[in-house]
Amino acid sequence: MKANEIMTKNVITMDENTVITEAIAKMRDNTIQTIPILRDGRYIGVLTYREILKRHSIQPNAKVVHFTVPSPGLSEDESVESVAKSLIESGLLALPVLKKDKIIGIVSRTDIIKHLPELFNIRNLTCSDLMISDPDRVHESDGVNTAIEMMRTADLTEIPLVDDSGRYTGILKMEDATREMLGRKKGIKFGQFTSTKEPVNIVCSSLLTDLQALKEDAPLEKSASLMTDSHVHITPIVNDENKLTGIVEMNTIINFIGGSTNSEGLLVNISGLEPGEEDLYEIAYFLADKFLTRYHKLTGHKNGTLNINVQKYKTEGKTKYSVRTRLLSGRITMSMDSHDWNFGKCISDIFDGYEKRLAKLKEKT
Repeated sequence: MKANEIMTKNVITMDENTVITEAIAKMRDNTIQTIPILRDGRYIGVLTYREILKRHSIQPNAKVVHFTVPSPGLSEDESVESVAKSLIESGLLALPVLKKDKIIGIVSRTDIIKHLPELFNIRNLTCSDLMISDPDRVHESDGVNTAIEMMRTADLTEIPLVDDSGRYTGILKMEDATREMLGRKKGIKFGQFTSTKEPVNIVCSSLLTDLQALKEDAPLEKSASLMTDSHVHITPIVNDENKLTGIVEMNTIINFIGGSTNSEGLLVNISGLEPGEEDLYEIAYFLADKFLTRYHKLTGHKNGTLNINVQKYKTEGKTKYSVRTRLLSGRITMSMDSHDWNFGKCISDIFDGYEKRLAKLKEKT
């Protein structure tokens, strides 16, 4: 199956001079996370919710060109496996299909998941095979700004809500939170207004979206159908008491598909670092390269994906790093976190932790 067989042909696009509030409204009204941006009718990049939230502070009359992310385009005859790899490597939720710089379609991660049963044999896979245990969640009484910050740092578009007992109650969508926050004042900074110290007091439960949860033994195909039918990117997983035990992410499924190709190596995705922090990128990639040899010996896998999210806190002029990671390799799904004043130590501790866990896993097999 090729890109032109699964792509959406009626593509919603915007001119680079469109204001950001109009773009956000259109994204919400059409239930999309990505909009291609045009300059004189030619593609120049995409606008995403992720890029909007990375800015922390937004002026509603800002033009979308300032939020646009350059990205590659797809050719109409690319295989779906190649498309999945391009989505993984770009870190984007959707990529346009181009013909001489003109957009003829767009392929999203949802488009691939929609055709999952036709593309791959997943009949023997259950949610537990690709489930992420102990996922990020927020309490239903938490403020929306707390949820936005968590989604921003964890690179999520939805987040589960729980009650006092840890029981799952629904999800909060990024577009709902963003629309609510932007709609209350001109010039808003997430967490508080730019023009005042008054906190934004919006409770997560007021924007709750009902979404069915599944059990760990549910077929993975059912999770994929739930995500495509509900226009979301996660499936909450609960136990018999309806307590949240994990989630299945659309990204995990796409990474599983992309990682099933013949390409070798560990694909490392880093988010949360700013331009000018090349030294931190170098540290992360250097240590990842050292880990790769041990990873191959322990798993026997030639490929995999490592997602690294970095959050920084400044105290008395010093920066403390909180690093969250997720390793996806075949049916192996692991998460490791660390925090320290030394970024290199954070990454090193995480790789040491993965090595110990993978060694134990090898002993059992």
